[in-house]
Amino acid sequence: ATDLNALYSSDMATHGGIEQNGGWGNYTYSVKSISDFKSDGVTPNNHPDRDSGTGLGWTNIGVNYIQWEDTLRFANWMHNGQPTGAQDASTTEDGAYDMSLGGGLEAVRKAGATYFVPSEDEWYKAAYYKSGGTNAGYWDYATQSDAVPVEEKPPGGANSAMYSRIIWPWDPNIASVGSYTGSPSPYGTFDQNGSMWEWLEESDAETVDPLKKVLRSGDWWNEAIYLSASHQELASPAWNTSIVGFRLAEPQTEEVLLPGDANRDGVVSADDYGSVQLHFGDTGDAGILGDANGDGVVSADDYGSVQLHFGDMAGLPVPEPGTIGLLAMGMVAILRKRK
Repeated sequence: ATDLNALYSSDMATHGGIEQNGGWGNYTYSVKSISDFKSDGVTPNNHPDRDSGTGLGWTNIGVNYIQWEDTLRFANWMHNGQPTGAQDASTTEDGAYDMSLGGGLEAVRKAGATYFVPSEDEWYKAAYYKSGGTNAGYWDYATQSDAVPVEEKPPGGANSAMYSRIIWPWDPNIASVGSYTGSPSPYGTFDQNGSMWEWLEESDAETVDPLKKVLRSGDWWNEAIYLSASHQELASPAWNTSIVGFRLAEPQTEEVLLPGDANRDGVVSADDYGSVQLHFGDTGDAGILGDANGDGVVSADDYGSVQLHFGDMAGLPVPEPGTIGLLAMGMVAILRKRK
């Protein structure tokens, strides 16, 4: 294999989970194991994916040392069906993003992209929005809490995350993907607070400094202030360190119902009382006409839902999050498959 776009960094072997072997045109890649001992070779290492633990090694840990453009190329590779072959328009250089635009730095998401790097709005809503309505508000942290997450080892409790390196007896100090099972976001995503920073596709903040890109999440090294919904990180798109990774998203296909909107016209108004009356007693799937509260039954409760949400409107600037997949580990596959 070759690496025309320098997707691989030697730091991935030193401080990350991917090893490169061979020479130009004949590169091969493998996932590192995790020793039962820390880097000093003496101190026991209790990382859950160590050799005598699950034995998964770095396979289940997010890839680090990733530059911003690398994330778009990985999205292209996923969009194109994970093909093998040279790094060209059929594999990494086109698909969800045209990497020929501005050397990749001006690439924008194409219509019909099946995998993509989430925008800041999409990422932010998946992490912090309370869900359940059009004006439910936002949590301060991506663990469904306004309280600072507890620093503890996974799986942790109902509000925990990996950050502030001082408590971690592991080597490496990165949690396995999805290991904080008790601390999902309101939309069921994991690890949106701590472990590693995540590159985002675009943001209005780039109008302030167009030469930089946005990251969110916080990381295993830094303190709780970086986990907050109020914190936004800007960095050069070439920034790649042991605390930087990414995730992908895919489009949502499920219809999102506006609570109180019994007639499905996108506005909760007096007309919805009439829809409840017209369809009173009907049953079926959630969201049938007249079903203002989405329970699949048109009843007196739906009048209350119309009253509660009266005046709400659909058409939020940020759609409900789709499946924000934990695909940070996918870069292992792209490095191993491309030629």
